[in-house]
Amino acid sequence: HRMPLSSFRAVVLGVTLTALLCAVAVNIPSMQQSDSRPRTGWESLLLDETGEQSHPSQIEVYFGAGCFWHVQHAFVMAENKYLKRDGKQATAHTGYAGSTRTGPGGKVCYHNAEDDSDYGTLGHAEAVSVTIPASTLPDFLQVFFS
Repeated sequence: HRMPLSSFRAVVLGVTLTALLCAVAVNIPSMQQSDSRPRTGWESLLLDETGEQSHPSQIEVYFGAGCFWHVQHAFVMAENKYLKRDGKQATAHTGYAGSTRTGPGGKVCYHNAEDDSDYGTLGHAEAVSVTIPASTLPDFLQVFFS
């Protein structure tokens, strides 16, 4: 079973954007805010709706992956390690991304014998979302790329 081109593009786009954020975090020198708190380069990219720099306490990040089960597990372990969240507090959730198409009744399903609303056929790719403090994004990027 081959991945549809649209799913492949969604995965490549997710990995490319994540790599860009990682490169920015590594390559842009720290800057100083008026409150003298060090600010990393990727934080300077977080803007609010007016274009002013924003530092949300929590951000939701989506990671495209070929198979979301092992990625979700790695992020649950990272949430425990870096954020001291237990299983009930973990925010790593799996899902499908990259397409606007759905099957009957709006469903999207994993591969199945009936080929009912198959995510790949509908143009989706597997993805994991995680809600984390903005300051921990570099740690979670490292988990994703390791």
